[in-house]
Amino acid sequence: QIRRELIHILCSSDSSHSEILDRIRGMYFDTNETLVETALKQISQTHIRTATTAGNVSLLPESWKDFEVYYPFYNKKTQQIALDKYHEHCKQTKNSKVNSPPLPLPLLPCHPAFSQLPFLLQSPTLHRILFCILHNALSHPTIQGFENILNACFHILILAIDHRNSVNNNNNI
Repeated sequence: QIRRELIHILCSSDSSHSEILDRIRGMYFDTNETLVETALKQISQTHIRTATTAGNVSLLPESWKDFEVYYPFYNKKTQQIALDKYHEHCKQTKNSKVNSPPLPLPLLPCHPAFSQLPFLLQSPTLHRILFCILHNALSHPTIQGFENILNACFHILILAIDHRNSVNNNNNI
């Protein structure tokens, strides 16, 4: 989980080592700094500080495969910055996906404490609520604050679709 958070912090901006640690500490109260350091070494590279540039940490090119455009903690501005950086990465690596957003990643299995979550994700009531939110957001695009709600809705819908696909795949086996 910390690895995912670090990737999305670095997708939106190169940051100093201390800025990254501060943001992670803000998300998790009991942060194990050894785990953070290990994950950071796996996904990033540190640029040496010079007279004209700060010594920032940036994402390794191979770590862009774990980028999720609908990451729930992005606001509209951060999401756009990360998407622009993703497209720039695609251009540099001559990736054919230059003009399209990345597909959602496969989801990790739920913790046993959330074993009932899949049933909630398939609830018609939840679907009605989500589609009402989406309808209102599309009908009234000038209302402020919908970006975070839309990101959360898309994330929940992706969870529901992924769960439905995994159930269908297991039934076909």
